[in-house]
Amino acid sequence: MRGGWTLSKRLGPALGVDVSDWKQVKSKAERGLRGKNLTPEREGTLRYRLGSACFALGDLLRAEQQFYRYLDLTPGRVTLEPMSAHVHEQMGQIHRLLKRPSREVDSFRRAAAAYEAAGQMVDALRCRLHAAQSLLWAGRAEAALPDLLMVLTGLSLVEAPELRLKAALAHGLYLGLTGSREAGRLLCMTLLDTPPLLPADRAEVAWLLGENALAMGDLTAAELHGAIAHHHALAVWSPPQLERIESLQRRIRRAAGGSR
Repeated sequence: MRGGWTLSKRLGPALGVDVSDWKQVKSKAERGLRGKNLTPEREGTLRYRLGSACFALGDLLRAEQQFYRYLDLTPGRVTLEPMSAHVHEQMGQIHRLLKRPSREVDSFRRAAAAYEAAGQMVDALRCRLHAAQSLLWAGRAEAALPDLLMVLTGLSLVEAPELRLKAALAHGLYLGLTGSREAGRLLCMTLLDTPPLLPADRAEVAWLLGENALAMGDLTAAELHGAIAHHHALAVWSPPQLERIESLQRRIRRAAGGSR
């Protein structure tokens, strides 16, 4: 649940709690929901807290349940609306971890729209990038293009260095998927020379280079990059993310078997 933990660390201050103490947040929210005569605003806030705590603790299905109940309470209640972007973003992560690609994209786009309405452009770009990544990983390059273009354009207007590498990787994958494989390969090779790359980012670059090599028929390079991607991703990627590397390796083995 690394993706959830990373997001929970960022959302912790918004909840006004120590990010390391999600069990306490969960317990307090549960006690609060057992109270009588809760206003919709109070119930919504407690369900937001409980859902966020369950998400951080890895109880995805219960988190999802609480977030849906929170969203049912939100329309027309100004005090709850600022938290809606956080909820949609966490829902996107839940759908990603539970392998629900279409719902994942929809949640990230809703989160982006909510952040945009609140003037939080970096957060909006992050969610647009999540949506584009989800579609690109599914091989749906054209569907990803509107979100990707919004990200690439937006990054020229804001200071968000943590998103630039991810956006460049997504751009490289788009180029590879749409036939510009050499351009995608060169972009990724350039990224490898841009220190410091975290293991998760090195895994992403190596995976993309492996995909491009396979598409170009270079099975030796594809196998090498696939192994490098797996090495860097093993400790830091979630199971759905690792499945992308495993899928690459299966396709390499099938191609190798057919070429003999």
